[in-house]
Amino acid sequence: MGDELPEEDSDDEDFVPKEPEKDEQEDVSGVDFTALTSNVAKYSKSTRSEVKKQKSEALGETIAKLLPSFINFQEVTSPSVFKKYIQNSSAFKNIPTSQYAMHPGPTYKAGTYHESYPLMYNTAMIHQRPKLYVMNKENTGLAPYSGNLIFGKKNNQPRPTSVYGFNVPIGRYNLRPPSKDNFATGKPNLKYRRKHSNLKHRKIQYQPMSVINVHTSPSISTISKQVEHIRKSAEVLKEKGHSTMASGDWYAERGAKIQWAELEQSEDWNLAAPEQNTSFPGKGKLGQTADHFLLDNHAFTANSAHAIPPPNDDYTSLEDHLTKDVSADQLEKWRDINIDHAPVLLHAKLNPLASPSLRKKRKLNDF
Repeated sequence: MGDELPEEDSDDEDFVPKEPEKDEQEDVSGVDFTALTSNVAKYSKSTRSEVKKQKSEALGETIAKLLPSFINFQEVTSPSVFKKYIQNSSAFKNIPTSQYAMHPGPTYKAGTYHESYPLMYNTAMIHQRPKLYVMNKENTGLAPYSGNLIFGKKNNQPRPTSVYGFNVPIGRYNLRPPSKDNFATGKPNLKYRRKHSNLKHRKIQYQPMSVINVHTSPSISTISKQVEHIRKSAEVLKEKGHSTMASGDWYAERGAKIQWAELEQSEDWNLAAPEQNTSFPGKGKLGQTADHFLLDNHAFTANSAHAIPPPNDDYTSLEDHLTKDVSADQLEKWRDINIDHAPVLLHAKLNPLASPSLRKKRKLNDF
């Protein structure tokens, strides 16, 4: 299941595959990828077991069907429990165990409340463990993530901006790499390297990208102020040469209307959002397109953004989700699973770095 390797990538350790011609290797037209963002509505150790299982079964089936390149989650208060339930879900067991890994993400704290933003990623495409960073207090640059991030009204500050940095292979060939990380430690997987020693001559080209985690809340400050803070983070990264996108739960359509309108009309940024509401607060409150992506228009080409309904017989494949309309009633059925947001799927392309100067400026893992 997932990205299939060419026949030449034999498991025979004595087999030496034929490399594509040099000019073919360098014919780089960008990297197609899909990304999913999903607010899972406070998934914690204390959540009832039946609710955890219900959520995990629906999310696991969604991931197994769409096979996104990576998934950003919000409101996960226990990443280890969340990972366990997702991996043990019925549909997810059909995915090869090595295909998806999970980074536990940053932990945010406000008083007694805490939450994390795990990143689940497809190791068929992302060969090294993503690195986690946080914008400094001045919001002018990145530093390695080193512990809990404090936010809230008491501190009079939005959530500090956290950023995942990782590399994706470029080129027309989906080749098995000669080396992969041990995704638990972030160090090279020596067992994998020995098993595929016949591939050590293979040179895989990579390109870095940066993904900002987004989760706003009206209980901290105005949504407008929070969105402005995220926009500044994105602008800073873009100016430093990062291929930057932001993913998550924004609440900007109704909570930051001026910012939303500016982003819709921007020539530098692409607001990739579905047409339908993705949040369903209930109790007579109005929903909105809360969940979406923001992409640097020069670094990325956004093809589509689709709100994803819970698993059902009308949508059995990725193609169904990309070609069939979905109704508000179908999306709102996530509430029956104790999730008040619909996941959103992005289909996009990471464009080649524009010039030799940018290639020199942004090296792998250079954050």
